[in-house]
Amino acid sequence: MRFSDFFRMGFINLRRRKVRTILTAAAMAVGVACIVVLISIGIGYNQTYQESISEMGSLTKIDVTPQRETKGKVALLNDKAVSAFKKLNGVGAVTPVVQVVPYLKSGKYVAPIRLYGIDLTTAESFQITPLKGELPLKYQACTSDYIDR
Repeated sequence: MRFSDFFRMGFINLRRRKVRTILTAAAMAVGVACIVVLISIGIGYNQTYQESISEMGSLTKIDVTPQRETKGKVALLNDKAVSAFKKLNGVGAVTPVVQVVPYLKSGKYVAPIRLYGIDLTTAESFQITPLKGELPLKYQACTSDYIDR
């Protein structure tokens, strides 16, 4: 049998079984489309994951919190602990953070919000920037220049 005989026999069978040929071609098209869609979804999820990781800021940031349940001695996170963290090798910046969750109320609506207090001298090291205006450089007493009239 020659190579051209295989093609001739294939085309004869394709003409004889038209419905099977159409269904096979449709199944191949659906399969290829599914593979393309799955690959594009995977690429999209990968990009979304990378964006969410980059929004977190530096991957070298470490949060230290005290234990919730204590049975015995309690490790304090005070000024002495902050200065000890600053002395560690490879530490770029250290800041204590105070977090509170107050509730805002307007009429019958109540919503919790998170407020954070940090040392403003280290805010730039932690990529904290205001949306509008600029961070205060240091505490200044309120004078008549700052009062709205």
